[in-house]
Amino acid sequence: MSSVKHPPEPPRRLSAEDYARAEQFLPWNVNPRVRNLEVRPHWIEAGDRFWYERQTRDGAEVMVIDVRTGERRLVDDEGERESLRKAAGTGMAGERLDSTLTHGLISPDGRWAVSARDSNLILRDMDSGDERALTEDGEPHHAYGKSPDSNTFAVSARIAGIPMPPMALWSPDSRRLLTVRLDERSVKDLHLLQLAPPDASARPVLHTYRYAMAADEHIPHADLWVFDIPSGRQVRAEWTPIPAPLFSPIELQHVWWSEDGTLAYFIDLARGCRECRLCELDPATGAVRPILEEQNDTYLELNLTTMAEPNVRILGGGEEVIWFSERDGWGHLYLYDGRTGELKNQITAGDWLVRDIIRVDEKMRRVYFTACGREPERDPYYRHLYGIDLDGSGLALLTPEDADHQVSIPPASEIVALAQMALLGGSPSVAGFSPSGRYFVDTWSRMDAAPPFRSKAFHDFAHGRMEDAGGLEDHIAGLRQLADRHPYMDLDRVGITGHSGGGFASTRAILAYPEFYKVAKALIEANKDFDLVLLPNRNHPTSLLDPYMLRRLWDHFVEHLLGAEPPASYRIHGPEEPAVR
Repeated sequence: MSSVKHPPEPPRRLSAEDYARAEQFLPWNVNPRVRNLEVRPHWIEAGDRFWYERQTRDGAEVMVIDVRTGERRLVDDEGERESLRKAAGTGMAGERLDSTLTHGLISPDGRWAVSARDSNLILRDMDSGDERALTEDGEPHHAYGKSPDSNTFAVSARIAGIPMPPMALWSPDSRRLLTVRLDERSVKDLHLLQLAPPDASARPVLHTYRYAMAADEHIPHADLWVFDIPSGRQVRAEWTPIPAPLFSPIELQHVWWSEDGTLAYFIDLARGCRECRLCELDPATGAVRPILEEQNDTYLELNLTTMAEPNVRILGGGEEVIWFSERDGWGHLYLYDGRTGELKNQITAGDWLVRDIIRVDEKMRRVYFTACGREPERDPYYRHLYGIDLDGSGLALLTPEDADHQVSIPPASEIVALAQMALLGGSPSVAGFSPSGRYFVDTWSRMDAAPPFRSKAFHDFAHGRMEDAGGLEDHIAGLRQLADRHPYMDLDRVGITGHSGGGFASTRAILAYPEFYKVAKALIEANKDFDLVLLPNRNHPTSLLDPYMLRRLWDHFVEHLLGAEPPASYRIHGPEEPAVR
């Protein structure tokens, strides 16, 4: 007897139509097709009314809403529409950014614009166009109004020739300008080699910038300076330089003016984030008065949303301070005496988290804020709007709906805020999807993948243990729970991808948990085949949704998780290319 071995069946091949169908769900293809996912309100006059723009099949239309009565009015008159847009500064962030890049940072009264040039600050009269130097002693690596090179976009902006707006703040009366002088003189160099210059030249280009590593002795520091515009007088804050390892304190919103412009306030966050101080700055003299300070064994945050405005408010011209702290194990608000720095009382308390201060009614001594995790049997990350008296009494839930709420703050009025809801979740609704099928799982990882909006202990879990920063055990446990609920999830075929620090976390996932994550990057030492994709002339954030990178990622998962062959040389169209139909 003899047996004949039949060759294995070749793997099935996905078609270009399969990829085209998936491509339809990329953000730049979905967004033009999905209208009015949110309301962007522009408040009118005293804040009793607002207008917003909504998209229809026939184009944009403007609606005016009376908050008190709920009346909705369609604005038919083009003159009124343009008047509303002009009063709101067009409401287009892109146009305001273009204006800043073109003219500089424009003063509130519109008379002046300040820009950065050759490490110095230049003031322009917007009426006459005349310029004068605010500073003349700036130099490379010790420049006025500069963001640290380590901000992840410094080299890209330099290559593109984009003038960066100065890190500065105008006083409300346009009389003074508060800025930083960034000292990077002792920071060590880091180098980027541009192997494929856009001009198609054959030789690589070396780009050098200042970047401090974690163990380096020197990091960037910022001094605060105030310029009196009428007199040209310069005043340096009488304070030690503030650490600025990645961003300036102005970018972090750690510097701000009082409402009347007579004082400024700043937060000095020490290197390592274990100590911070709130200080008051006299812009006329440079004198600094420390108000309060806090320390923590792990790290301090004044808002658990990255780069968000700190949950700190100055009341009564400096008489009192609302301060955010996680000292009791949860993120809450505390009331301090602004003159003595003594704690008066804790405002909020409980096993839940304050997210953002929305408004403080000083007359009624009541603060309005968003928080999450307080309402039982709900998604712990849903934000709700609350109000509470400054003495900690009278807590009230103002948005009882079981949904996530975004809040817009009107001008001073009896109206507290406008809240809009977003209901999240749901089952897949994709062509070809069947609940009875079996589908591989692709998970996403970042170094801060465990959302921080829980307890301090939850947030501190990976402190000092970088290997746990991706929350990988939570990923696995969560996926197993989801698979119990949704049997179409095939946990025998799980892949993981990550961006930035998530690249570290996803690599560790397949090394530490190879029995769970099936698509692994093999090591050179093991003489294994693996994919290495280089993206020339891309920046840290722009590589995230790069069309070529996406296609290679799809190919990788299709081959190793689906067991199929991807379509040959498929091209994903980017946001600037013709839309996929």
